[in-house]
Amino acid sequence: MITLGTDMVFVSPHLDDVVLSSGGLMFFFKKKKNIKVVNVFTKGSEPPEIFFNKRSLLRAGFDDSDSYFKQRKKEDKAVLAGIGVKPINLDFVDAAWRKKKTFRQNRLTNFIPEINHLYPTKFHYLSGTVDKEDEILMPGITTALKKIIKKDAVVFCPLAIGGHVDHLIVRNICQENFSSVVYWSDYPYNLMKNPDKKFIIRNNLKKSVWTKSLENKEALINGYETQKRLLFKDHPIKIVPEEYYYHA
Repeated sequence: MITLGTDMVFVSPHLDDVVLSSGGLMFFFKKKKNIKVVNVFTKGSEPPEIFFNKRSLLRAGFDDSDSYFKQRKKEDKAVLAGIGVKPINLDFVDAAWRKKKTFRQNRLTNFIPEINHLYPTKFHYLSGTVDKEDEILMPGITTALKKIIKKDAVVFCPLAIGGHVDHLIVRNICQENFSSVVYWSDYPYNLMKNPDKKFIIRNNLKKSVWTKSLENKEALINGYETQKRLLFKDHPIKIVPEEYYYHA
C-alpha cells in the first residue's frame, strides 16, 4: 500500500469502532499514508428512550442521546487528531435508536417505547439479522460512501464478529461496492465470539495478524471516556494483536 500510494479509508459503523479494532495499524501508517475515517451511524433519535438506552446513557453519564452523541463525536475527533485524521460523520441513526417506519407516538409508546423500535433490546441488534426495514438505508449510505472513496482506495471495514446489525450493514455495503476491501476483526467482540467461517470461506479470505504500534493503542482507546465505562467498566483494557482478512 505504501508503494502504490493508495488511500486507506476506514469505514466505521460507530464513533469508536475503527480505533478499537485498527488503532495499531492506523497509528503505524499515520505519517506514511493518506488515511480517511468515515463514521456511519453517529446519532440517536427523539425520546422517549428504550430501557436499554436509558441504562447505557446513565452509565455513560448522560440524560439524553443528543448530548451523548455530541460528546462521542468530540472524543472521536480528538483521538483521531492524534493520528492526523479528521473524521467524516454521515449521521445515520444508530441501531439502538432506530425506529420503525410505522412509528406512532401515543400514550402506550410513551410508556413502552420498545414498541416503536426496530431493535428494542441488545439481544435484537446483536442478533446477526438485519431487519428488512433497514434496507431503505442501503442506497443512502452507499451513495455517501462513493462520494468520499476513490476507486483505487483500499477500504477497511468490520468483519462483523458479534453480529451487530450496524457492522453487518457496513460490511455488506463495502463488500458489494468496492473492489479492494480489508475486513478487520471486531474488538472487543472478538474476545468472546468467533468470525463467521461461512463468510470467510465464501469470499476466499486470508487472515493476517498485525502487531506493530499496539503499545500506542491503549492511549487511543482511553480517549473514548464515554465508551470505556460501557465496554470495560472497571476492568483493564486488554490489548491483543489486530487481525485482518483480505481476498487471497
